Amino acid sequence: MDHALWELPAGGALPNESSQEAALRELREETGIDVRDISRLKAEHSLIVSPNRLPMFPHVFSVQITGQEYEERLPHDNEVECVKCFSSDKVREMILSGEIITSITLAILGRFLIKQQFVSGSSSSAL
Repeated sequence: MDHALWELPAGGALPNESSQEAALRELREETGIDVRDISRLKAEHSLIVSPNRLPMFPHVFSVQITGQEYEERLPHDNEVECVKCFSSDKVREMILSGEIITSITLAILGRFLIKQQFVSGSSSSAL
């Protein structure tokens, strides 16, 4: 593969770290966005990565960040090439054009976009 992949922040928990603490740490490490208040996390439905080959049920969380938090983000770790914010319409376009291809990212974003369509009827919110 000759180009970077678009993914959502992800990773495992360290010893004695809750899944919520791990989610906020991974968000901070991979995006530079520093959210300290665990109560801002919203638990989402899990998904099965591969029931026959890799029967994992990862914890999935969402968090609303402000434009200021995004603009004031700290440097991210070296695993990540860049951090960007896209509108829902742009994410749909990226999925359909094959720019977003990782399965967990597709599943989470697809679920978000479908929920957004049915709950708000809006297609222009930012992700």
